[in-house]
Amino acid sequence: MDCDLCGKPDAVVQISVEGAMMNACKSCANVGRPMRRVSTQPVQRKQESPASQPVRIEVLPEVVEDYASIIKVSRERLGLSHAQLASKIGEKESIIHKLETNHMSPPIALAKKLEQALHIHLVDEVPQTAGAPTTSSNSEGLTIGDIIKFKK
Repeated sequence: MDCDLCGKPDAVVQISVEGAMMNACKSCANVGRPMRRVSTQPVQRKQESPASQPVRIEVLPEVVEDYASIIKVSRERLGLSHAQLASKIGEKESIIHKLETNHMSPPIALAKKLEQALHIHLVDEVPQTAGAPTTSSNSEGLTIGDIIKFKK
């Protein structure tokens, strides 16, 4: 076992530190109150190969590509002005204009508000393999999330 305090692989004593039970090596045992001796037999850990791990598929929401024309046609079909639609969903009129002219891609939350207000479909559920880089057709260039790999 590894020492919970310093990480040495020779933890031999279980100690109590402010009520928390920890495994400690001989040099770290004086930090807490000794509780009992731990077996010094090394624990063999089974290491799974990446190939044996199941592939996780996540379903991520993504805004459809032709959102601008869908929003404009639906707004006009309902006879709403930019100002009326903006007021209905609690957004600025300029946001509606930017969406309809394809100068801004709507965040998922805004797209869902527009779906409710205009009775349209803007968000698709796209299956993604966990660990695979995600690319969005609505983004311009790389984001920090495309570059960083997170540890689990």
